[in-house]
Amino acid sequence: MLQISRKFLALPFNEVFFHELKSESRYAPKVISYTHRLKPSRQLQKQETIHIDLRKSEQLLLEEMSSTIKNIIESSKTNDWCSSIIEQPTDDQIIEFQRFYNAYAVQNKIQKINRYALQTLMLLRDKGGLKITKVTDEHQTILCYRVYAVDGQNVMSLYTTGQSLREENEVYRNAYYYLCWENINQFRSLGYKVYDFGRLSDYNLLKDLNENFGGNVVNVYSGYIAKSRLSNILLQINSLAGRTYNLKK
Repeated sequence: MLQISRKFLALPFNEVFFHELKSESRYAPKVISYTHRLKPSRQLQKQETIHIDLRKSEQLLLEEMSSTIKNIIESSKTNDWCSSIIEQPTDDQIIEFQRFYNAYAVQNKIQKINRYALQTLMLLRDKGGLKITKVTDEHQTILCYRVYAVDGQNVMSLYTTGQSLREENEVYRNAYYYLCWENINQFRSLGYKVYDFGRLSDYNLLKDLNENFGGNVVNVYSGYIAKSRLSNILLQINSLAGRTYNLKK
């Protein structure tokens, strides 16, 4: 389990990632934000995502993937692409990613990474729970980013650029698939157990990823739980102010 803490109007406010079926938080803040909790709750929103079992061998993972992905992996060798993981991102590296992502967000008319979301990334980094990955071409030009929350066993996609079904440029679309596979294999080799594709609000994207990468479609639960009437009121104010943070696949 991964947990970060902050305050809003003097109230303790925790964000919890990878809350498992039997795990319980040591702390009891007035407001808890859950992201992809496996344990069902009427107070949380049910969502679907894809989990890949990283305990499988590289060969078995490849066998479960589509010919499209295998062809992209093979062609990447002639494209001279290079993937990398930033294990402990600096403030400058996180801000560099924010600028890249926000330019992409403007072009694709999606939500940008604001100050609140940027702070969340830095808090995750301070807990050792943030990994930034990217793929570059032979000119060291960045083609695609993928950013993850991790807790040593689980890895979940928070942000990515060049989503497969929304990207018209074939190079960037293939870079998206390529980096996804590279990350799956890299995190497998590092001993992680579950690769979580993150928030997949678009059913077509979920279907596309499931068909191409395999894995299991699972139910996860996200949202906010307030433990008092006052904290619930403040949570509503926070939401209306646009401060709440919704993860973007």
